Amino acid sequence: MLYNNIIDGICMKENEKTRYFDSVIYLMEQTVVYSKIKGAQFFTQLCMGVTIDQFVALDALYCNSDICQRDLSKLILKDRSNTGRILTILEEKGFITRAAETKGKRLVKKIYITDKGKELVEESIPKLRKAFFQVFEEVTDEEFDNLRNILNKLKTSLSKTTSIQI
Repeated sequence: MLYNNIIDGICMKENEKTRYFDSVIYLMEQTVVYSKIKGAQFFTQLCMGVTIDQFVALDALYCNSDICQRDLSKLILKDRSNTGRILTILEEKGFITRAAETKGKRLVKKIYITDKGKELVEESIPKLRKAFFQVFEEVTDEEFDNLRNILNKLKTSLSKTTSIQI
């Protein structure tokens, strides 16, 4: 009885399967794991000189200038210590710089992407698109757009009800 109540809480729709293993939540979890593995393989094959986590941070910085480590951590869903390690590596490779600035009465380290970092992102995007194209070649544009919309709705809903300590 308790098992069924737990599973019923996990299954989001009335017509959802009643086993966690068959649920949408678990399917999303599996997809994330495969995506991370495939992404890591792409980065190794493409010899980009950064890991997927480092690239995600660099891409976030490319799109969000004038950001501090705490805000970057929230964007890339990593705790501040992991984000700090990623930033140290990116800084050592010359892809970013950090500068201490004041925000109100607080001292904040701002992160800036260098020209070398921008170049890496700009050169990598077409390579990554080509590499990921093979993953999505069986998915129509309409299906892909629907998937993106559904995932955005789920992410928004989950983010409103989930406490993240970053």
